[in-house]
Amino acid sequence: MLRAILPSDTASGSLTFTPGNDKIIKADTNGLVKALKKGSTYVLVKTYNGKTAYCNIKVV
Repeated sequence: MLRAILPSDTASGSLTFTPGNDKIIKADTNGLVKALKKGSTYVLVKTYNGKTAYCNIKVV
């Protein structure tokens, strides 16, 4: 699970998690990532105000 530390004034549900390749992983609305098959990809995290970050993931 990807975990984020948020400021106390952040609105609930203000993050979106998008897999770079949805054939390798699946990411739910809470940031829980499920491996589907071997490979390398990333999860893109976007905030309500448009800021982004990503996490590289390798499924072995």
